[in-house]
Amino acid sequence: MFYVFASFILDLPRSVIEFRVSKSWIEENNIDISTIVLKRSHDRSWTSFATEITGEDEGYLFFEAEARTSPGMHLWKQK
Repeated sequence: MFYVFASFILDLPRSVIEFRVSKSWIEENNIDISTIVLKRSHDRSWTSFATEITGEDEGYLFFEAEARTSPGMHLWKQK
């Protein structure tokens, strides 16, 4: 199991979502960090948002994703 900690920086009509992913989770699950992306579920379909690494510390990689503001923007998935 992994946890996503997200903070929203609103600058409508776009928003930036910052999140972090545990390096130990990435290693334990053999994840290629280039495949980590923030997605949104809407009408039973997942939409990917442009996601980039913004930094790291001893235990986490930090990411930022630009999310398009739209109705139903409340269910998020990290893959």
